[in-house]
Amino acid sequence: EGNDLTAIFNEDNTSKLTVKAVDYTDTTLSTGLNLQDLAQAKGGAASLQLEGGKSSVTFVDASGDALSSGSLLSDATSLNVGDTLSLKVGSTAGSANAGGFVDIVIGANTTVQSLVDQVNNVAGVRAEFDEKTGSLSIIS
Repeated sequence: EGNDLTAIFNEDNTSKLTVKAVDYTDTTLSTGLNLQDLAQAKGGAASLQLEGGKSSVTFVDASGDALSSGSLLSDATSLNVGDTLSLKVGSTAGSANAGGFVDIVIGANTTVQSLVDQVNNVAGVRAEFDEKTGSLSIIS
């Protein structure tokens, strides 16, 4: 189509490679970047910018009710057992994981509170959970 890239490898056009274009205006997964799922942390895709800032995510169940600290993360509509949350660790002096990543895998028994505790164990990052709204804030 109009925005596809075709590389031709010989003079008679019999050897070629076509790379299909990404429709940046389509926010669904069909032809675009699937931005809706990224924003909602669905499909195992989530990205939060934390450097010197704060990001929040709200955990709700299928009924739209906020999760409590004792709720299983697998009850959240945006997470599944086996999903991995990766936190990039800055170069905090003395940190065992400085400059690397800390992965937190969502298990069948992982609660919101255990996630908060694990995030709080990462150097230079802290987590706060609001029981009323189900909002988890991660602050760097």
